[in-house]
Amino acid sequence: MADPRAVEAPEVLGALGVACESVRQACDDTLLELARRRVAMLLNNDAELQAKAWGEISERQNAELSSWPTSDAFDERQKAALALAEQFVIDVTGVLAGPLAASFGALGAEIGPFVQALYLLDVGQRVDLVLSTLSGETITSESWAWGATG
Repeated sequence: MADPRAVEAPEVLGALGVACESVRQACDDTLLELARRRVAMLLNNDAELQAKAWGEISERQNAELSSWPTSDAFDERQKAALALAEQFVIDVTGVLAGPLAASFGALGAEIGPFVQALYLLDVGQRVDLVLSTLSGETITSESWAWGATG
């Protein structure tokens, strides 16, 4: 996976790694992995579904992720995070009127870092899809999210 940013914009690649390290330290890794995978599903980013995990989720959660609202494989906190992730990807302008209050109630102080993680996951994966198309290489969060921690 040759990320063109490594040559063309190494400072951008480094900053992405630092930002991702920060949110991984501040957020529940299960929530991050659920969000990463759900964002990938919504963006039809199949390559990201094969990339390095950001946390642990159960096989059942992975299998039922597309039907999370009605699945009992997810607790209320996870459902609140997934609702926010979906709204963020589909229409970020609807976050405030939509799931933000419920997500804040479920996530508490973690809401800020989690929203930052959603931004990184959403924009990062969208850029990956564009760069993959332009370069002919498969690019995923594996190339930009891990920085020095690899």
